[in-house]
Amino acid sequence: MRPFLVFLVLLLIGGAAFYALALNREFAEPYLIDWGIDPDGVWTRGILKIVATVLVGVPIAGLMWSIAALGSDRAGTDIHGYTTLRLRAGARYFFSVAAFALAGLFIFVATEDSDVLAFNLFMIAFGCAFLFGGIWILIARVRYDNMAIFATEYTGIVRRHEWADLEALDINREAQEYHLRFRTGRKARISFYYQGVNDLIALAEEKLYRYA
Repeated sequence: MRPFLVFLVLLLIGGAAFYALALNREFAEPYLIDWGIDPDGVWTRGILKIVATVLVGVPIAGLMWSIAALGSDRAGTDIHGYTTLRLRAGARYFFSVAAFALAGLFIFVATEDSDVLAFNLFMIAFGCAFLFGGIWILIARVRYDNMAIFATEYTGIVRRHEWADLEALDINREAQEYHLRFRTGRKARISFYYQGVNDLIALAEEKLYRYA
């Protein structure tokens, strides 16, 4: 909760500062001209974009990931005795709702007045992609025991992997996920935001050491 509040405060401060800068631009322009800076020049616009990114964009990105980290970090157990991981509540509900909203927006735009078939098909395709993404976020799971791990792939298929086949553990920080690579040539993608993911990765490291 603390990172969420920190990024929210930073967003409010950054948004207010950028709004004040844009609102009072005419007062700053004479000083810029005196310094030999063109207020409407390419460099000035570029600097303003950078300032906007720092003041607004960075806090928004941090706020989104802090929302994704909200919720219990405790894994569950199913009736078969497998340890079961789902995305944390923050990631599951926030990103699924956002994906469904974007899907609805794209489909709504496609059904409006545009008579260009290619454009409509393009927007519907994007809408369907976001719809599938929202559903995937809700159904994505990882199940494992001491012998195997079952992970939901991006296609929605649940794939079984044997721990004895594990040959590498990589971290993709850009995608916020771990990659478990197996000798079968397949890969299990494990999000940073799965409940109990640290225990799973600790087990993967143990198995990797044992079967390396």
